Order: sequence, then C-alpha cells, then structure tokens
Amino acid sequence: MRQRLAAIAYALLLMVTVAGGIATAIAAATLPLGNSEQLPAAQGAVRVHTLGKDGTELAINVRRLLAPQQIRSGSQQFVVWARGTAPGAKAVNLGALRLDGHSNGDLHTSSTLTSFELFLTCEMNAAAIMPSSPELMAVQYQSN
Repeated sequence: MRQRLAAIAYALLLMVTVAGGIATAIAAATLPLGNSEQLPAAQGAVRVHTLGKDGTELAINVRRLLAPQQIRSGSQQFVVWARGTAPGAKAVNLGALRLDGHSNGDLHTSSTLTSFELFLTCEMNAAAIMPSSPELMAVQYQSN
C-alpha cells in the first residue's frame, strides 16, 4: 500500500513538473517592431518565447529594409540590441540580422532578460559592443 501511494505521489509530482515546464515553454507573444524615420517602409515583428526566469528566446523578422550603408555611411550590418528596463541598463548585442538579398532579414537568438527594449542599429560589423545612433525599429517587452 505504501509503495503504491509513493508511486502515485511520484507520478503526480512528475506530471506537475512536466506541465509547469510546458506552460513556461509555450508562453509566447508576437510584437510589431515600430518603424523609424530612417526606415519608413520597413515592417517587422519579434516573437518572444518566455522561458520563465531563464530569459527569452527571440525570433526577429524584418521586411523592406534599406541597405545599412544607405542609413549610416560605412555600415555593413543591422545589429539587434536588448536593453533591460532598470535605470541605467546597458544595451546587449544579440546578433546581426541575416539578410536574404531581397530587403528582408531575420535573427533567432536568446537573452537572459525577461523585460527589455529591443531595437536595431546599423553597425560597421556584427561584433559592435555599443549601439550607434540612431536606434531603428524598437519595441518594448514586459514579461508577466
């Protein structure tokens, strides 16, 4: 009898743990990226999958981009940045958009941040350590 109760308790605990993990993994939102004066025709969205306290997975898709050098002389890449919501938070380079040659770009990445402002800049290379201005196509995300 004790073994049976222990087995049932273990099975319930396992179900709660698995269900909690699934609920966390599927919490998602798709947010439009606001366009800017420099990219008036561009359209974009970011799909945010919240991973609980572990951060977020991001899928960024942008259409109708201009070439980076058309926006800022010498630029070669559109870099995606995330900046936490705390006062004085610094922007973190999440990576460069992968351009397809037809004015579209995408990036699949992750961040340890759960609430942040996401934005693009034009940079000389993908390894930029600080964003240049202007900030392009921004959106704010606040986890629940």
